[in-house]
Amino acid sequence: MDIQKYYETLFPYRQFFLWLNHAAVPTRDFTHREFAFTVLNGQGSDIYVRYQSFPTIETFKRKVAMLTPKRFEIGAVYTAKPSDHKLVSPEKYVAVNKELVFDLDLSDYDSFRTCCQGKQVCLKCWQFVVVAMDVLGAIFDLDFGYKHILWAFSGRRGVHAWVCDTRARSLDDSQRGQLLNYIQVTQKYEKGKVVINRPWHPSVQRSFDICKVKFDQIVLQDQNPWNTHANSSYLLNKLKQVNEALYAKLNEKWQEPSTSREKWMDIDQTAREIAAEGKLDTLGAKVLLETKQDIVLEFLYPKLDTNVSISRQHLLKSPFCVHPDTGNVCVPINPLTSRTFDPTKVPTLATLADSSILEPYLSVFKQSVTELNRSEKRPSSSLDF
Repeated sequence: MDIQKYYETLFPYRQFFLWLNHAAVPTRDFTHREFAFTVLNGQGSDIYVRYQSFPTIETFKRKVAMLTPKRFEIGAVYTAKPSDHKLVSPEKYVAVNKELVFDLDLSDYDSFRTCCQGKQVCLKCWQFVVVAMDVLGAIFDLDFGYKHILWAFSGRRGVHAWVCDTRARSLDDSQRGQLLNYIQVTQKYEKGKVVINRPWHPSVQRSFDICKVKFDQIVLQDQNPWNTHANSSYLLNKLKQVNEALYAKLNEKWQEPSTSREKWMDIDQTAREIAAEGKLDTLGAKVLLETKQDIVLEFLYPKLDTNVSISRQHLLKSPFCVHPDTGNVCVPINPLTSRTFDPTKVPTLATLADSSILEPYLSVFKQSVTELNRSEKRPSSSLDF
């Protein structure tokens, strides 16, 4: 199937409109929202077309059919229609509303994954994303009370989270920044070292508990990052900061080949040995425990693109777009089945000849939109202009 036919016949325009509009008839949430398109100029290069807005979903569909974009992005709701932004003064063209969005990209995990690098992705390293979704999902729900989150595959190696609750959409940039600072617990550095402040906030403890359960399988077994003595330098440098005797014994022991899982177990065994020799006191043991906990979080805690989340003027690729390089459809992900989601087997333009392949993802989207609109409590017949 070519991309024009996809956008003409399979793209879920009605649900897309209800998702962004929050009512059955056009409101400012749709008519004053910015869209941007990436299109070919006829000479093989791209043109980025911003400040697009539409009075109805039908006019939006006609524009998409005319442009056949390589991709399109969704932006904020403004005080004036984006298509009229040149007709009003800058102070009268202000972003006032937008979903709270998060961007997880596996390339940000390249220091931690051994199976793939860069633009590559496989089911093993996808589990980093699964854990991140679990951690963020708990934060959204338990810490902020957000209930309407649409998770969508980015099309190549990541996932986008669209937090659609009314309270989240109304946050200004400063509030979004504060919320992100609350979440970004592993992004504080001191002389190149990751610092996670203690005592831990209950949210950090909960996040650690989620990560710890998956650390053995994802990091120690699937990624096996410390399988040689040379590769174990990261781990040895961490331990050297804790105790010289511990470092010396493990540095010698790990000259012989062993797996990352065996090395991780060696740490506690060797710590017990040097404690019996009087070379590791109670304080040192506590620091060692905290160092191991920090390593778990450093590997598995979500790594986010901060600019995407903070600025309401930032646009993000729409769900159900087709990724221009991979041909993958950016399908929604059910967080309850994210562990079995395989980014290498999503619908593509090549496989969409069988349109039924898209049905499970359309069902996830429809359910999410239905629940969101039930929560809005807007009269379906009212116009909001």
